[in-house]
Amino acid sequence: MLLIEKLSNSKIRKSLLALAVSILAYTSSGLSKLEAAILNVPSQYSTIQFAINNADDGDEIVVNQGRYLENINFNGKNIILRSTNPQNQDIVKSTIIDGNQAGSVVTFAGSEGTSCTLEGFTITNGKHWTGGGIKGSATGASDTVGCKATIQNNYIRNNIAYGLWEWPPGSGKWNKMGFGGGIANCDGIIQNNIIANNYANGTGALIRCDGIIQNNTICNNNTDSGYGGLVMCRGIIYNCILWNNTSPQINDTPSSFSSSIPSYSNIQDGNTSGTGNISLDPQFVDPANGDFHLKPTSPCIDAGMRIVNLLFDIEGNARGVKGTTEQRGDGSNYDIGAYEYNPGKSAVNNRTWEMYE
Repeated sequence: MLLIEKLSNSKIRKSLLALAVSILAYTSSGLSKLEAAILNVPSQYSTIQFAINNADDGDEIVVNQGRYLENINFNGKNIILRSTNPQNQDIVKSTIIDGNQAGSVVTFAGSEGTSCTLEGFTITNGKHWTGGGIKGSATGASDTVGCKATIQNNYIRNNIAYGLWEWPPGSGKWNKMGFGGGIANCDGIIQNNIIANNYANGTGALIRCDGIIQNNTICNNNTDSGYGGLVMCRGIIYNCILWNNTSPQINDTPSSFSSSIPSYSNIQDGNTSGTGNISLDPQFVDPANGDFHLKPTSPCIDAGMRIVNLLFDIEGNARGVKGTTEQRGDGSNYDIGAYEYNPGKSAVNNRTWEMYE
């Protein structure tokens, strides 16, 4: 019995030692806990930034409805930051990150990867010389490292990119240099967003966003010069509406400011040479009051292309719903823009939304 007891104790000691070594190796690799945590704002953390500061890679921050006067920075963390229900428009429109014109509303360090997500917010009242709403800190398609975070199901509106620079230096001649009123330098997936009513005194609602840009509604953005919609966005552009921005909407002809040629997009007065592009009034329900749902007669209905991993619209409605008997798009019945028109939900899709500001 004594021999058995000693043997058993020896095995136990070895097992405990192995467990301790495993835990040490696990924590030394930079992972401080066994599973991701959910951090709640404001019940656990009074501000969004406070929660970010206390989050580790893989954690999820859930923000309750309210207006948060903050300018937040992801600081390179691969986390999920979302509202309580990113597919509920009432929640998204009332979960507001307000930059108070004190800088970009949201800043990424530039080292965030594809697992990092910003989802389900109204992002407003930012002001910075680049990226008034969201500043990604990547610097272009030639970079090997840049922000790859996913930006989806957000309302990005009423932000400003404003700046002046003296050129040549000492000349006393000041030029406008505000770039990307909505988003700048984000190379991740940008999808299912409403990007509207942003302003840049230089150029562009979006600038130098070289990832995939798909199923966004980019409207009513203004600039003093240059292009009102997309500038130097050289990734894939699918199923986007570019309408009523300061003309031209996009520069898709070869130049230092050029963007990729979109496909299956609705571009006002734009180059329709890309596959499946149209240039027709999208027929929004009430754009003056921020309702960019499609009317039943919209040419954007069924005019898009199928995107394998994008199965839902900004409201969580399934994509690929047949809305017209006409043959449009690639036959997948995907709509152009952030919303998917569903005849069976016409009473919902055609309602006018209250603007939260």
